[in-house]
Amino acid sequence: KELCALAEKDNRICAITAAMPSGTGLTRFAEKFPERFFDVGIAEEHAIGMAAGMAAQGLVPVAAIYSTFLQRAYDQMIHDVNLMHLDVLFAVDRAGLVPGDGETHQGIYDTGYFSQIGIPVYSPCNYAELEYWLEALVKTMRGPRAIRYARGEEKPALAALGCTGKPYDMLCGADKADTVLVSYGAETEEILAAAELLRHQGMAVDCCKLVQVYPLPDGLCRQLSNYKTILFAEESV
Repeated sequence: KELCALAEKDNRICAITAAMPSGTGLTRFAEKFPERFFDVGIAEEHAIGMAAGMAAQGLVPVAAIYSTFLQRAYDQMIHDVNLMHLDVLFAVDRAGLVPGDGETHQGIYDTGYFSQIGIPVYSPCNYAELEYWLEALVKTMRGPRAIRYARGEEKPALAALGCTGKPYDMLCGADKADTVLVSYGAETEEILAAAELLRHQGMAVDCCKLVQVYPLPDGLCRQLSNYKTILFAEESV
């Protein structure tokens, strides 16, 4: 829905997927903008190569592909998109652990391979953040960039956080804490639950939720250096 809203205002925006239009939620986009929607079939390499060509000609391609299948296009990410710093947005669906989809669908490598080649990564935790950062990445940010999100609906604990528009948020408890739990995306739900368990045991713990995963946001390391213990949780390799 959000991508459709953006595409109504900018006719350069195109959507590309690889045999997963319904799984990535692009069926609405395909119906509204058939001339700007491309399903290349099970050919992720071609999807990203084509996105690079489109970006080179001034279009704004959004490549929506499951994390686990985007691995197939690693070479195209490096040589066709990143080397030329082209304006391709990777919309990474099924990011992190994917219960119920089997071993082949676990999205546990994308943060590693994006950061390895220097592509900025954003990982919203709820719908409000997803809408805000998708718009920001489409309209104001240039070059290769990725937005990654978990499968399924938003969790109530994460929906309650809303969206501040900041690259990271400190979610602090009432007491002075010397330990901080750090995570991003849907995994934020786990550190919030862990912090609550620790508080019941008399331990003061703060939480830090990242949206900008790579590069680490300005000021983050300086702020976290005030804590004695930093524990980082993520669903990735």
